[in-house]
Amino acid sequence: MTLHLCVIPTFLSHRYDKHPSESGSFYWQQAAIVQHYCGWTARLLFPKPYSILRNGIHNWHTDITTDTTPEGIDVWRGYRPYLIPQRYRHTRILLHQLFDRYCATYGTPHLFWLQSTNQNHPITAATFQLSQRYNIPFFAIEHTDIYRLKKDRYANHTLSANALFLATVSAHMRAKLDHLTPNPPPTSPPLDILHNPVPEAFATPHPAPRKHDNFTFCNVGYLRQDKNQHLLIEAFAHFHARTPKSHLLLIGDGPNKQTLLQHIARHKMTNHVTLSGYVKDQAKLRQLMEQAHVFITATSHETFHLALVEALSCGLPCITTPYGIAPEVITNHNGIIIASPDSSLLYDSLCRVYDRYHHYDAPTIRKHALESFAPSRFASRLQALLRHNGFQV
Repeated sequence: MTLHLCVIPTFLSHRYDKHPSESGSFYWQQAAIVQHYCGWTARLLFPKPYSILRNGIHNWHTDITTDTTPEGIDVWRGYRPYLIPQRYRHTRILLHQLFDRYCATYGTPHLFWLQSTNQNHPITAATFQLSQRYNIPFFAIEHTDIYRLKKDRYANHTLSANALFLATVSAHMRAKLDHLTPNPPPTSPPLDILHNPVPEAFATPHPAPRKHDNFTFCNVGYLRQDKNQHLLIEAFAHFHARTPKSHLLLIGDGPNKQTLLQHIARHKMTNHVTLSGYVKDQAKLRQLMEQAHVFITATSHETFHLALVEALSCGLPCITTPYGIAPEVITNHNGIIIASPDSSLLYDSLCRVYDRYHHYDAPTIRKHALESFAPSRFASRLQALLRHNGFQV
């Protein structure tokens, strides 16, 4: 019998997004990896209560939509209108309605995959109730930094006592969560670590494209304040004065785009810094990254930092800050960790990596990255965690 896995993410792109995007797409990408490598059937359910007043929609009916991703994953989204904001109540009611329709179509799943270990998150709390009502085992993996928001108190004691396992995506994030739960019950098992995988497009072997003639640094990320792309521009402007045959490529989009364009113009870097915009196609993104020489980031916070791992899988040496997965993977052989987001530290690192660039071995960097972050590795690690905790797969 094929295992039926129901994935319930804490966020996903939906019709009321103010800025439509591929938000949460890695949830169904990971579901596709599990479906391919484990031979399971995986589907997504996402409840989205919405304010009629805020969205200007006068429709009192619950609406359920379904679609299938290019990876072959069925995604069910439920929308429930409300006037009075009661997050937990509306989420619970909507998820139960959505789940009833889902089960009528596919049958009851064998296993829930929750995407937050915070039992105070409305979607997690509602899914836990479903698990208890229908006696469906579950596991949870924390991906996001929602626990940092004051309105979402972090706690996992109830989940920990009932889950097959709870995990997070990096040792750095596990330390943060452990700090928020300093006195767990004696019977609570420690959080496991299950690293995110690189997308399949980054793992597939193919000939590397030719590098740009100018020595190119690239950054991939959402253009917002805490990603500190303005520091990259400032440090690169100083580096370019030292090494004119150089270029900076910023891949992504976001609210800071216009500010960054002004920053580029202020430093007279218009011809030497490119903002490519958001790149949806993973194969195209890989090609852009592989044409660069070095990946660089100055982020102030990361839970995992998938772009860093993608860069390593492209064989790029990396300059990064000490957040997310960086302390676990960056060594003298594949890059530099700077102590904090600072333009002078970034400039020094740009010079150091450039001066010793030929000491980095791209095939070795890629090989080591895929040993830890290949999709097949993620699938086998997930199966091992389930077996270790008594669930037969």
